[in-house]
Amino acid sequence: METIIRNVRELPSEERRVYEAAVGRALQENQQVLIQVITPPEFPAREAPSESVGDASTAFAALPDWCDVYSGLTEDEIVEVERIALTRSEMTRSFH
Repeated sequence: METIIRNVRELPSEERRVYEAAVGRALQENQQVLIQVITPPEFPAREAPSESVGDASTAFAALPDWCDVYSGLTEDEIVEVERIALTRSEMTRSFH
């Protein structure tokens, strides 16, 4: 991991505008910009579908297993899971 620290007061105006655009607000003279460059861990490659679909099959192979949470469910079961999740996300439950 590489960390870069820049004092806002020392930034050339063009570079400061770039950082301000990135964070979405004006930076103060007494602040610092901290940039970390990391290499995230790679997910294990999944078996690609048998039929190639261009770039989509490559992207699919790179997805983690949890992206397949609906695998094996019928359309009605998926609708019910979604209904329950949305109900809980609104912090409301029906007690019958």
